[in-house]
Amino acid sequence: HNGKAITEIYANAFRNQGITNVKLTIGNNVDTIGSNAFYGCRGLVEIDFGSSLETIGEGAFSYCSNLVQDVVLPDSMKKIEASAFRNSGIHSNTRGRRNRSCI
Repeated sequence: HNGKAITEIYANAFRNQGITNVKLTIGNNVDTIGSNAFYGCRGLVEIDFGSSLETIGEGAFSYCSNLVQDVVLPDSMKKIEASAFRNSGIHSNTRGRRNRSCI
């Protein structure tokens, strides 16, 4: 990416892509995942969030129905917008050592 660190995954970046069996690692430079960025990516099966993530946009992982895991959010997390994990396989998430109920 022209030698510059990627800091944001833009809205709708991968929406409804026909990906299969993907384990996604969000880099430590990424602080924002935009609205609907991975909406409908049924082939997404796992996410590992980077240490700098602050915001997950509305619907970012909605309808990622094969995403079945407990999500661990980084301590840097500030905002999870509405329906970020709607109709995904995610049942719970934690941040550091405290449980969160933002889904």
